[in-house]
Amino acid sequence: MTTILAGVLADIDHIAHGFFPRIGDDKKTPLNFEYRKGDPGLRERSYAYAARFLGVSPRRIYVTNQVHGDGIEVLREAPDEGFGMGTVENDAVVTDAPNVALTVLTADCVPILIAERNGRAVAAVHAGWRGTALEIARKAVRAMTDAFGVEARYLSAAVGPAIGRCCYQVGPEVLDAMRSAFPWADSYIKDEEGGRGRLDLAGINREALVRAGLDRNRVEVVARCTACEEDLFYSYRRDGDKAGRMLSAIVLKK
Repeated sequence: MTTILAGVLADIDHIAHGFFPRIGDDKKTPLNFEYRKGDPGLRERSYAYAARFLGVSPRRIYVTNQVHGDGIEVLREAPDEGFGMGTVENDAVVTDAPNVALTVLTADCVPILIAERNGRAVAAVHAGWRGTALEIARKAVRAMTDAFGVEARYLSAAVGPAIGRCCYQVGPEVLDAMRSAFPWADSYIKDEEGGRGRLDLAGINREALVRAGLDRNRVEVVARCTACEEDLFYSYRRDGDKAGRMLSAIVLKK
């Protein structure tokens, strides 16, 4: 099976989730969840595929308009017609509404799926380097606790496939942003010549979630590099504008 599941979410009742790569579980059906370009027919077939896997209607797939920021939407009711690019600009969505799939699109950035372990609320977070530096992971946890009265210690989170430190070379701007936001960031940076370095963006987000109150044993990193595994993942760093998009999704099933 190519759809990736995280153990810390798979063992929670009333939760369905999946990290959907560029190919289906039959290892031959192409998937591309890109909204701004590409084949509309392939896009619709891809969302239908994800909907079947998650056990929801395609019209209950909630796609956000990501802008690499720290905006968080609190979705209190399932939309009448969720399938389609959202009009609200944000990079995370939290909800306690049942049977609506919260999603993020990625092609190297870090997708994070979060669930309350008693099935009371879920969240989907898109964490590029800008959103990470703006502490979107911590802010998503805070949004869940404020909106739904859940406790951070009862949350589980999966940090999905993203570009690994092996391939993610960045410049001083990015490294300075990380060090400014997180005094402990050096543990996730391998410095190189010219002020550049290799950044473990998934690792920083995992540590941010733990420091936001989650149990370290309930934060799982899917250690797969999107840039390395061309047969399975899209990568903007590797392919530029030709890159499609993967989908990460989580549903509260009741």
